[in-house]
Amino acid sequence: MQTRSIPTTVVVILLVAHFHFGVCKRNFGSAHDWIDYFRSVSSFDRQYALHVVRNMFDFSYGHYMQHAFPADELDPVHCTGRGHDHEHPENLNINDALGDYQLTLIDSLDTLAIMGHVEQFKRAVALVIKHLSFDRAVRVQVFEATIRILGGLLSAHLLITDPSQPFGDLRPVWYDDELLAFAHDLANRMLNAFDTSATSLPYPRFYLGPGLRDNTTSETCLSGAGSLLLEFGCLSALLNDPTYASISRRVVLNLWSRRSSVTGLLGATIDVNTGNWIDRMSGIGAGHDSFYEYLHKSSVLFGDRQMGSMFEQALHTLRYHLRTNGSSCLTNDGQPSVYWNLDMYSGRKSNYWIDSLQAMWPGLLVTSGDVTEAVCQHALHYFIWRVHNLSPERYDISTETCPLPFYPLRPELAESTYFLYRATGHPFYLQVGKQIMESLKQHAKARCGFATIHNVADKSQEDRMESFFLSETLKYLYLLFDESNPVNRNELDYVFSTQAHLFPVRRIRSLLDQLDTNPFSTLEHITAQKNSCPSPKLPRSAIPLKKDLWQKIGTFVNSGLDLFSS
Repeated sequence: MQTRSIPTTVVVILLVAHFHFGVCKRNFGSAHDWIDYFRSVSSFDRQYALHVVRNMFDFSYGHYMQHAFPADELDPVHCTGRGHDHEHPENLNINDALGDYQLTLIDSLDTLAIMGHVEQFKRAVALVIKHLSFDRAVRVQVFEATIRILGGLLSAHLLITDPSQPFGDLRPVWYDDELLAFAHDLANRMLNAFDTSATSLPYPRFYLGPGLRDNTTSETCLSGAGSLLLEFGCLSALLNDPTYASISRRVVLNLWSRRSSVTGLLGATIDVNTGNWIDRMSGIGAGHDSFYEYLHKSSVLFGDRQMGSMFEQALHTLRYHLRTNGSSCLTNDGQPSVYWNLDMYSGRKSNYWIDSLQAMWPGLLVTSGDVTEAVCQHALHYFIWRVHNLSPERYDISTETCPLPFYPLRPELAESTYFLYRATGHPFYLQVGKQIMESLKQHAKARCGFATIHNVADKSQEDRMESFFLSETLKYLYLLFDESNPVNRNELDYVFSTQAHLFPVRRIRSLLDQLDTNPFSTLEHITAQKNSCPSPKLPRSAIPLKKDLWQKIGTFVNSGLDLFSS
């Protein structure tokens, strides 16, 4: 398959039309203008948006390769590369993710394939094989290395070796499973983090270099320790070795056993030596999010009934304790449906802020079948986004302020927007995707890529482009507009990792069937997957919620955006 492209003449017409009539020039004189804006999206607009997102990726990836590779990240303002901060090992904001291992390139591999860049994908694979080495005295985080590097290597290997070649012939003629070998090597080094723990919970960080162990910090978070199973499980399936899946699955069960006996809730951080909770805050955002995500996705990808049952139990508990509106979000009684952060033992509210990672929750609800609740949750995060047309890392509802005002180009709102569009087909979500795209172009574009927004209020930039911008944010926006993409044509056969890496369900389950000892002991044989979340009956209007509920959510967030005011 060749790179999908739009003829130059069509691109010129699209650009001229968008300049005169597009979102960036649009003035909404009345509420009816807003309503008309959300009512539909033409194929013309969709093709334009697809072209823009692809160009955003090509622009950023191209500058990374030109100015930064083989460094981990691109500094898009000064057009330089960034790697592990060896002079300041305490700089965890950098050093947890950056290990001098071509992070952005590896994290972007399956995005290249999804966008149809076949030859670039092959060149990228060759560069990874030529330059990658883990023989470095570098300390990185188990979680980040797993979801970005291990996941990126495994996803690319699965795409290369897929006999059906849905994205074209991605296999270099000389390929001999080198990416899988790298993944195997990395996972073995990572096992050091498990060997030194008295509870079987992994230490949060490990040294890449052989013979080095790190036990200086024993505090790890729920999601950091409990979100390894998809990648470790796929590795076990590909290697025909249950070791990695068994180790990571045991961690999940261990954490699950430490729920509060009073509320059934889990905390935020735990001491891996004692098993005691340190931060007792329970929530669905930072420190918690992907733990619940991987419970559900492990049941889908591996057929693990126990993980699925645990997810359903967790979902019930979270709704009962954390959600303000005890009944359906559509009943419109009391406050809008919000999942607050609570003390895991007392159930008392810990704070009134909502962090940007919580915006993944609507997408998780969609994939687990609760589309109606997902619509309401997405509306909440969309209104928060509308305050500054960017998502602050943390927004405090009680003070209407942003205690953490930066935006590092996170994907969560785009992710949930994509899944809700796939589930409902409502054009509102296409328009939201266009707004996110335009806002990124307007505020985050820098000389050599797209930059972290230091403060969403004044739109000041910070010289960093994290790898998840290419791995997740642009991938989800691209898939939102590319109806004919192989991912969308075969969406029931793919599971996205928390880093948006693709794992094929049927193939992984088939490989697991060949294991002598299956770590997912309750594996259910796959026949044919059916859509478990049929499209709900949404209001026949420009927005997917009734007017009064939409207004209530907007007033609650106090974004000042009332689409129905005259």
